[in-house]
Amino acid sequence: MTNVEKSENKIGFEVGDVIEVSMKIEYDIPAEDEEKSVIDLSDYDAKYEIHYSYPRDLGFSFLDFKVDAGYSADFGDDIEQYIEESIEQDLEEISEYELVDVDNRGEYQTARIRVKALKEN
Repeated sequence: MTNVEKSENKIGFEVGDVIEVSMKIEYDIPAEDEEKSVIDLSDYDAKYEIHYSYPRDLGFSFLDFKVDAGYSADFGDDIEQYIEESIEQDLEEISEYELVDVDNRGEYQTARIRVKALKEN
């Protein structure tokens, strides 16, 4: 029997696994601006925190990044779009998935990813 070493980038998912994903968005709005009647969020820096929670005690991963005022994230503050654009980088061993239970409203969004197929070695 040979010992097969796992790639460092592989987590060890199985078809049917469900991965919990959350995205928290925080805008850096100074206290004096919070009293304005109209707030344009593009005037403020935004911090994004993406959290993946893996099944079967496989652990979790956490990504955070900032988008400067005047710019917007490519995914338009939507967790579903974020997953579609980033899954190949964030969860590279997954080749096919299904999004379920998506709540993409507001500054705290959640979704679940069901693994349908894994990439071949």
